[in-house]
Amino acid sequence: MKPYWIITLHPQISHRPPLIVANVYVPPLRSHDSDLEELKQDIQLILTDYPGSHFLLGGDFNARIGDMETTNPPDPSVNALLSPRTAMDSKSNPRGRLIISMAEECGLNLLNGRIAGDIPSHFTFVSPLGKSTIDLIFASTSIL
Repeated sequence: MKPYWIITLHPQISHRPPLIVANVYVPPLRSHDSDLEELKQDIQLILTDYPGSHFLLGGDFNARIGDMETTNPPDPSVNALLSPRTAMDSKSNPRGRLIISMAEECGLNLLNGRIAGDIPSHFTFVSPLGKSTIDLIFASTSIL
């Protein structure tokens, strides 16, 4: 596990499944794109070790996804996600495509721009040089 992600397990409370929360920071340098494969493997291992757990993944990925969304949307009758996803940030980049692919392979759903209070997906980074949505959050279908 890389030093710039933290994964915590919150044990089962009452009759609810355990909650696993992952907080991620991926530096903006392209050389860190390869770390996403290791993150994906860590997530898949955790989901295998704790089947049925609720899983949240969020953080600063330094990735732009524009209007992309995960293609494994859950049944709208059993969750709070709104579809289709909308975003203020219309730009995407190669790392953004890697992040979406990783989330899909792990069975995670993108929440930015699909939940009440964040439609369209708001900018998460604002500076004199511009603004973007580089902080993303994903959730397993079980938690929705």
